[in-house]
Amino acid sequence: MNALKWVAIIAMLIVLAACDSKSHDGIVDEISGVWRASDGSMVMINNDAGKVSFFIDDSSIAAIVGDTDTTNKIVNFNITRQDGTTGIWTVRQVWDKEQTSFHLQLTLHDGTQDELSFVRKISTEDLNKMANANGGDKSKTAIASAVAPTATPPVSPAPPARSQPTGPTQESSPAVEGTAVETTGVCKGLDLAVTPDQLDCLGKKFENADKQLNDTYKSLMSRLDASEKVALKKEQIAWIKEKETKCVQAGKDFEGGTMEEVAVADCRVQMTDKRLAELKIMSDQRK
Repeated sequence: MNALKWVAIIAMLIVLAACDSKSHDGIVDEISGVWRASDGSMVMINNDAGKVSFFIDDSSIAAIVGDTDTTNKIVNFNITRQDGTTGIWTVRQVWDKEQTSFHLQLTLHDGTQDELSFVRKISTEDLNKMANANGGDKSKTAIASAVAPTATPPVSPAPPARSQPTGPTQESSPAVEGTAVETTGVCKGLDLAVTPDQLDCLGKKFENADKQLNDTYKSLMSRLDASEKVALKKEQIAWIKEKETKCVQAGKDFEGGTMEEVAVADCRVQMTDKRLAELKIMSDQRK
């Protein structure tokens, strides 16, 4: 292949990358604004030159854009909560039949799902509120509770929003490629803005949590009498079935895509961490 053909190919790749970047940034701009959840919570999503942040009932959550499905209007965000824990949030645009307006479907790291209706564009007052966020009271509403590290997700997703107001429109900000390279912990050196690294990280986290869970379970079982052992074993089997069912369901929205694997893996980590915490409390009570 001659040099001229190589130049043409490289030029074409650059154009395609630029188009993809604009589409990616365009979706994030479209979902930026102030939204209302079905329980009344106010959810702000702000995109400032590629730096995304969520603001839910006085709690500011930093986010980095991950996988984006421009065809189905889905964006994954790698979020870091105020206690330092990480997770993946997914935002989907749900358009009406006429394709003239949309609402948002928000899925949090623990499987909590809600429908958000558009309220207004981000104002200067909103930006000041986000800048001065101090944690607030995370127990006020269901969606705000899910943001807290000790939250318990609802049994079923919230019902779809009845109204679908016209989606916000904003001028696109310059596209900035986000990175989320971990500097500590089991995921050190992995870039959580890249799908293979996300899966690698989640795999390491699950392996670590699963080992701790098994060790804690065995330790607790050794302190129980016969009837208590039977009860705990039955409870643990039920939890395993629940975990697999919920996590398979978590990936259904992205069936056939790379985000399906991420959603399932993240769900398994979150549910295992939660169950581990429960067993540790039970174990401490037996000491």
